[in-house]
Amino acid sequence: MKKFLTALLICVLSASASLAAEPLSPELLKQKDKFSDIKLFEARSIYASEKANAELLKDYAKNPASYKNDQLFPIAICYLTFKDFTKALQTLQKLSAAKPKDIIVYRTLGSVYFLMRDLPNSVEAYKKAVELGDNFSAIFCASALIVDKKMDQVKPLLPKLEEFAPENLEAMNIIISYALQTKDNAAEKMVENAFKKAKARKLLASATPQSMGLAFSLYRARPDLWPTDMLVIPARAAALFDQWPIALDLYQKVLSADPSDTVALRGMGLVQYRLGDITAAARYVKEAYDKGDKDALVDGVDLFLLSKYPFIWDMFKDKIDFENMSANMRAGLIQYAADNDKNADMFYSALKGKNVDELYREKKFAAIIKRGLDRYASDPRAREVAAAMYKATQK
Repeated sequence: MKKFLTALLICVLSASASLAAEPLSPELLKQKDKFSDIKLFEARSIYASEKANAELLKDYAKNPASYKNDQLFPIAICYLTFKDFTKALQTLQKLSAAKPKDIIVYRTLGSVYFLMRDLPNSVEAYKKAVELGDNFSAIFCASALIVDKKMDQVKPLLPKLEEFAPENLEAMNIIISYALQTKDNAAEKMVENAFKKAKARKLLASATPQSMGLAFSLYRARPDLWPTDMLVIPARAAALFDQWPIALDLYQKVLSADPSDTVALRGMGLVQYRLGDITAAARYVKEAYDKGDKDALVDGVDLFLLSKYPFIWDMFKDKIDFENMSANMRAGLIQYAADNDKNADMFYSALKGKNVDELYREKKFAAIIKRGLDRYASDPRAREVAAAMYKATQK
């Protein structure tokens, strides 16, 4: 239950984080005149600074009357970041009175009630969101009903759950759970139809550790409900929970049916690494990349950084877009090159492009970069990097 609550809290704080093309800044919490525009304040990135959240709550506590009731959404979310559910609830209740037809308010209210273990009120709030047109809240509502052991009340929500199940693992889990617990043939048919429309990659993208754990349990209970191409889901779950022989068996079944399944190929790469066959792991990842899954490149670089085997770097280095690589990948390559001779190209290539300035400004990582500059001081690129580092640290 505790893990489920944590997952739900994350869900509350990221309900529509993808609404903005770029992450929204905590600076938005200083723009009180915009607080009544609730959609603007859904993105999780706004609440990334504990200091900014605390400052807003301090200002609100000092003079609550200076905030109109329709401006309380950011206040409620800030309370949630500190897990002060009681105060979050109080502000949301005022907000719901001011905005009685706002979907976001009722969805968040349902989640707060759930976090407080007030399941009846959680269900009612989610139902209100659904009535207002937020069909996605049917997933949260059904989850609360299942936790409250009211499976009979899930049935009216099944059509909406079936709509989301092909792309949302939690919704898929719910209709499978319903079919298993009620032994309803119509529900089993619903599961079959949902799997026919499903894309494993999208289901995995929607997953949390909690939904993966439940999917694994549901597979173990009724493996016959799962089509072969969907076995990558319990396979990934098995790997997540260190059940490597089970993961290996499931991935092998998928690849026997479809040798081009890149999700399974990448999964096999992880399994082979954990079973100690680094060469096989690299081969599977490279095959996934060659078959069109360009995201497999991240797996290849991760495998190199974990194993420290130069032959893996040689397999993938010509495919890397150094200009746009993630900060984490960039940091990993810079550290490896700084600690190991004959990697000047890796070091200097990783120090070009986006996300570099933040590494320069991080004191601990700046020391690693300086170590690399010392190692490759004779390289003509050293002067350019040293100048860029100085410039970034002076901002």
